[in-house]
Amino acid sequence: MVHRGMTQPTLSVLMPNYNHARFLRESINAVLDQSRRPDEFILIDDASTDDSLEIIEEFARREPLLQVIQHERNQGVVFCINQLLRSCSSDYFFFAAADDKALPGLFEKSMRLLSDYPEAAFCSSLVERISEQGEGMGLLPIPMVSERACYFTPQDVRGLLGKWGSWIQTFSTIYRKEAVGQAGGFDRELGSYCDSFLCEIMALQHGACFIPEWLMQWRKMPEGFASATAADGERACSYIQRAVAIISSENYKDLFPPGYAKHYRSRKLFALGFGTLERTREVVDHSLDQLSFALPEKHLLDHVGFGLARFFLRLWSCALSWYLLIRNADAAVLWSIASWLWWKSRRGSRTGYTTTPSRK
Repeated sequence: MVHRGMTQPTLSVLMPNYNHARFLRESINAVLDQSRRPDEFILIDDASTDDSLEIIEEFARREPLLQVIQHERNQGVVFCINQLLRSCSSDYFFFAAADDKALPGLFEKSMRLLSDYPEAAFCSSLVERISEQGEGMGLLPIPMVSERACYFTPQDVRGLLGKWGSWIQTFSTIYRKEAVGQAGGFDRELGSYCDSFLCEIMALQHGACFIPEWLMQWRKMPEGFASATAADGERACSYIQRAVAIISSENYKDLFPPGYAKHYRSRKLFALGFGTLERTREVVDHSLDQLSFALPEKHLLDHVGFGLARFFLRLWSCALSWYLLIRNADAAVLWSIASWLWWKSRRGSRTGYTTTPSRK
């Protein structure tokens, strides 16, 4: 474990890649251009069939920091994550998705705070969602649990999870390797929920740092790991049920806040349903765009008709979203939404807070 006053802690960047050649140059450069460069950069190509390996080797020839592992057959994201973790030799590590982008200051600000609070299991910050083409789609909503960069003790985390639910954005998280090992690592049977669930356990065990500043971009991709899980409701529900069983087990029931298993299930099911509605609306929106091309000349009636169709689509989507929210009946979800809307009204969709460290 790293202690105050000792040698500066080290950082590894771990990147799994499968067929993301079109984003690799941007994602790798975003890591290499950080003001606080990593001490180690390991990239696994999971048997890509596109031009990924050619691009990776191009970087490796001119950048000695980059270590490349090549798979002969595809092993899957969680397998790669655990292999990268075993290969990591630093005190801290960051998982950099090959289609996402670390923004300037992520490593410097996170590692500074983690150096001040070496007991923390990790540090997370705010994340902007971007489209496949890189267009900004707004910050991912989370409960705004602090207006300043801070460290939450395990007791603080227990209270915050019980009241607000999770604020942890794993896309921007820098982990303490020792804490990950003590918590048992990433559970493959939790699928795309494995990282966020592990973070909750570690935060309850060691505490966590948080920077309420926009330092990461997550690219929303239909074939992405999280998106693929969310699109398969049955599989997603099985992951949620496994997490609930772990929370309720003898080993963990006293670690989590009282009644947390029920709240966790409600929040995840609400997020799953809301994501399904969002994808449905996007598909219908696209279908309306395609349908409009079939009209040789657009008249006033066409504009009115398509406008009404889009209006009722959004009205339907909004009504079902509220139905899901009421049906889940989780007060913490309402609190989280209210805090997020309040924060946005004060600060705007992208502006971050000051990063003056504090305990809370």
